[in-house]
Amino acid sequence: KKTGVSAGPYPVTKKNAITKEIRRMMTLKKGQYIERIICPLTAKDISGKDDSLRSVSLIEKDDDGRRILPETENDMNTFRQKLTKNPAFHRALYARDNSGNITDFCILANLANVKEKEDVISREIWDISTGFSSISVTPHGYPIVNKFMNDYMHNDLKIFLPLVTLIVAFIFFLNFKSIRGVLLPFTSLVLTDIWTLGLMGHLGKKISVVQVSLPTLLIAVGSSYSIHIINQYYIDFDTISKEGRLRGLAASMSHISVTVLLAGLTTFLGFLSLMTNQVTGIREWGIFSAVGVFFAVLITTSLIPATLRLMPHRRVTFSGIISRIQQESLIDKITGLFTTIATNHSRSVIAVTGIIVIVSLLGISKLRVETAFMSFFKEDDYVRKINTLISQKYGGSTGISILIDSGEAEGIHDPDFLKTIDSIREWLVAENNKDLYIGRTDAFTDVIKSMHMAVHDDDPAYYRIPEKRIDILDYMEIYGGYDDDFDGRYDDFESYYDQNLQTAMIFAKIWDGDKKYHSTTYLEYIHQRIDRHLSQTLPEGYTYRLTGEPAIIIKLSDYVISGQLMSLVFCFIAVIIMVILLFKNWKAGLIAMIPMSVAVIINFGIMGWFGIRLDSATAIIASLTIGIGVDDTIHFLNSFRHFRKNNYSVDQTIAGTLAISGRAITYTSLALISGFSILVLSNFTPIILFGILSAVTMVATTLGALIILPAVIKFTGVSLEESVSHQWFWRYAYIGRFFIIEHDADQDLKN
Repeated sequence: KKTGVSAGPYPVTKKNAITKEIRRMMTLKKGQYIERIICPLTAKDISGKDDSLRSVSLIEKDDDGRRILPETENDMNTFRQKLTKNPAFHRALYARDNSGNITDFCILANLANVKEKEDVISREIWDISTGFSSISVTPHGYPIVNKFMNDYMHNDLKIFLPLVTLIVAFIFFLNFKSIRGVLLPFTSLVLTDIWTLGLMGHLGKKISVVQVSLPTLLIAVGSSYSIHIINQYYIDFDTISKEGRLRGLAASMSHISVTVLLAGLTTFLGFLSLMTNQVTGIREWGIFSAVGVFFAVLITTSLIPATLRLMPHRRVTFSGIISRIQQESLIDKITGLFTTIATNHSRSVIAVTGIIVIVSLLGISKLRVETAFMSFFKEDDYVRKINTLISQKYGGSTGISILIDSGEAEGIHDPDFLKTIDSIREWLVAENNKDLYIGRTDAFTDVIKSMHMAVHDDDPAYYRIPEKRIDILDYMEIYGGYDDDFDGRYDDFESYYDQNLQTAMIFAKIWDGDKKYHSTTYLEYIHQRIDRHLSQTLPEGYTYRLTGEPAIIIKLSDYVISGQLMSLVFCFIAVIIMVILLFKNWKAGLIAMIPMSVAVIINFGIMGWFGIRLDSATAIIASLTIGIGVDDTIHFLNSFRHFRKNNYSVDQTIAGTLAISGRAITYTSLALISGFSILVLSNFTPIILFGILSAVTMVATTLGALIILPAVIKFTGVSLEESVSHQWFWRYAYIGRFFIIEHDADQDLKN
């Protein structure tokens, strides 16, 4: 009773839920979130009676301020006549079918003060709109689209995280076949995600569509570090038993931690290269993925060795299952095959790689950029379908703002200027300009033409621009409008011209037509056509500027391209320099880039050949490929140098390196490929493509490290030995001396 909910058949928990919902709704209703509503019931037309111009409501109100809605057929016919009298209302307030019958009304709600509550408000509007059974109400607009995007992102995270953790845990099991080999890496991955997402929360950062892949990425990437650590532990298991747990574990972990540290550093730099991108979503993805890699390396190289130090030193295995697994696994057979191919058929490997690169380069020439908002959604998605429906009925859901500057104060009162604006509008919707897909235009000329018609007894023949400037000045003088913000413009017309009454705007709506959506390339074509027409036909003294959402989309594509180039250059240079300083051999830096370069070229080639456009999600892949792919390369080169110092032949060194590193590289790549493949379950098209392409590039970098790289070394006979130079530069710049851990190569091979 105290809560205002009477007793009834509902249990207490149900009543509490109802009470809570009522309170929430009442609190929401107290807020002033709707600034203005424009619809046929609230719309106003211009009346020219009694030698004055004033705005009149299409629906009158009674003495209590309530609208007098049509009740009879005659009332409805009267209302229909008022609505259709003004041509400017068609496809703005209402839509017609092919027979001319009114089929739809448009309700435009301008929201205000909803920055912190946009999600709540949009869901409330959605619930209200979809709660009718007798009529069809179709909510649309950015708040509704954002609602769907938030729902999709939550659903993606709910699917991605459980699946990727299960798959990675299964790969841990296949690799190590032990309890600790599953639990220790799994714990480190969970902590990495918690630390990274927790940091984002503390900094007030929100997960965007691009960043929805971040938790999955960190689990996939972090798994590779865990695999290297645990794999080295089992390789050195007997040595640790012989030398004692403390000493043996310290030596073993120090050796592999070098590789993990270097791999993490290159991945860190690869992701951090995206911070040069001007697109906020891409830049933040790069920064927090780099931070996540740092956390993954820190946790893996500290938590796992420390836990192994405390745990009993024994192989705790799933004995019932392991007994049925052959001693030589499929992975070992695969790495053996790679060894044979790389050492015995190096020329063929290089030739095939060259052909693939050439074909990929041809595909790159077909690559296009896509930043159109609708490209994020699947073809059968509600957002895409409703966008098309609104576009068809109302001439478009987005548009280009064309600002025409008259060159003089109060130039909007000049009949010639207004006629110029109307001539531009006529050109935009002309039959021979159908390729512009302009469905409707709005401008200040509609207001003047409505006034001119109103003072001539609503004669449609006068729906045109007056011939005299004085008439326009009179219309604006006698118009009974309001200027509540005192900016010198009537509130009804503020969207049409600036405060100096000098620049007028044409809003040209773009509709989809026969296209799924207008690509960035096509929007750029529309922009260029309009720009060329205005530059050639606009009278002297007039200037123009094109703005609006399409202009933002086009500019965003420039940012994606420039950001991609900058991050690639930064990434390549950083990795090359680091490898050179690590191995004290400039050839090593160039050799290290071969697998990554091939993988990046293949990625862009596939995108070009299959029509996959470069967007805010796929633009990440190149840096990701270098950052992650170089891990395998450094792991290979570090092991190669390790065996080569013991005077093994090139073939023996390659065989030994693949025998030791090949297994870990293959399993880490398998974890990465599986992790990225989970992203195909996303609700967003770019994330799906990002997952597919990332998985493909991980295959390419793996084959590059296990086949192409050793084949190039065998074919060229390049020496990766340290330079004997003792110049001052190397005394300070040679970082490899900090990472050299000497081991017995024969013992490594034996293990």
